[in-house]
Amino acid sequence: MNFPVFKDRIEKKYQLGVHESEVADLWREMTSFLAPYGLAPVQEITSVKSLLLEFLQGRDAGENVFDYNKDDASPDVIRKLYRETQESIFTMGLKPFILVNYKRIAFQNEVERLSIDWDVEYYPVTTAVYDYSSWKDMVQKPVGKADKVILELKYLQGSIPAWFAELRRKYPVREREFLKTLEGMGFVFQGPLKNHQKANSFLPMIDAYMADGRPAS
Repeated sequence: MNFPVFKDRIEKKYQLGVHESEVADLWREMTSFLAPYGLAPVQEITSVKSLLLEFLQGRDAGENVFDYNKDDASPDVIRKLYRETQESIFTMGLKPFILVNYKRIAFQNEVERLSIDWDVEYYPVTTAVYDYSSWKDMVQKPVGKADKVILELKYLQGSIPAWFAELRRKYPVREREFLKTLEGMGFVFQGPLKNHQKANSFLPMIDAYMADGRPAS
């Protein structure tokens, strides 16, 4: 199966109202449900650890970057975008402070993708995090765990796929666009970064968002 290139895609995130222990059954049900729409399970496993480290260290784009994006643009365009993004991050002094680790399964056709994330854990990012042999099996304990199942829908410009409306009739789904990011920030600002200058201003807003579970639209 050739994986699609989502150039002008829309991404929406939802919380699925099932327990993490039900993900295996959910996988089997969705495999049957999505098959008529041409969405098949994605078998490929990818890792961005080494590429991300090279990027954050200011190194030039490696061959893996060009190979991964070869269907998107020419090497010159990819190299230009890579350097511009690096420059923006370094100029603004941005540094990652949350590491989100989770398991994912996905279904995909030529233009649409639905992924299911669970076992979501949050870690503070320190210099030591880059020394781990794997980000899959962390040495330290997480500062928090989501205990939630999260859907991520990707589709090309236009209306939400018809099959997703049917999926919402089968399962309890609500839109939660920033769930992983804000929940992770909440755990970190209540824990290792509780003395951060922005902690007191961010935490009330994060709490308000987490308490507001509006229905999907």
